[in-house]
Amino acid sequence: MTKVSSEMKTSVSKLNVSPIIQIIILYLIAVIVQRVGSELTSLYTINTVTQNFFENFVGLVFVLYVVVKLNLWSRIYWFSHLSFKRWYLFLLPCAYILINIGELYPHSNQDLVVGLLSNMFTGSLEEILCRGIVIVILFDYLIKREHKNIPLKAALLSSLLFGLVHFVNVFEKPETIGVITGQVIYATFIGMGFAACYLRTRSLVPLMIIHAAINIMGFLTSAPNEPAAASFIDTLPAIIICFPLMIYGIVILSGDKSNSIEFSR
Repeated sequence: MTKVSSEMKTSVSKLNVSPIIQIIILYLIAVIVQRVGSELTSLYTINTVTQNFFENFVGLVFVLYVVVKLNLWSRIYWFSHLSFKRWYLFLLPCAYILINIGELYPHSNQDLVVGLLSNMFTGSLEEILCRGIVIVILFDYLIKREHKNIPLKAALLSSLLFGLVHFVNVFEKPETIGVITGQVIYATFIGMGFAACYLRTRSLVPLMIIHAAINIMGFLTSAPNEPAAASFIDTLPAIIICFPLMIYGIVILSGDKSNSIEFSR
């Protein structure tokens, strides 16, 4: 793994745009790319599993393009020996795989294969974008401004932006603002826990696998057209369940005073 100091200049640091705006633009483009993929697929099939597959596939392709275009491949910590040394930090995120265990839905063989791949793509694209790319952008900005407690601040900002981006769903379904608000809250909690785990283990791949496993378990135990939450109240269980991830993230990063992309050992 190539180690990169805080002084290393990348295409990201050269962009004359606020880092928050950069991140919001990246999120919005990713959402648009995914929606276009889904809409184009809907012209050929009404199968929602297949539509989701292409939505997530084009999203992953876009995210990987961004990584290459902005020269971030060597700046994202894909895997580190710390993932073995600090294996216990993955236990809480892994617990959310067990929470999703339930009665299996009888998907067809084709839907099963397509659905598994689709959820693997989702786990990868969201972790690479929301943890890998965004964390680098925020670190560069915070280091340049000589902030303290950079890991904690970067994790908090990345998780908040990860949650807030869910508000784009309001444009499609304004009547579900209550549900979307709930999504914003628990997505922020999830983002904090995963960002902190990434920063402390310097390993994104295990989180990609865990994220995919959580999604896959949800896919295996629910019908494709199962009714979604109808109000904010319906999202409260998810908010309560995900809240420990927020506390977890703050606790494991509160003692990390490192101020460079070289996270403390």
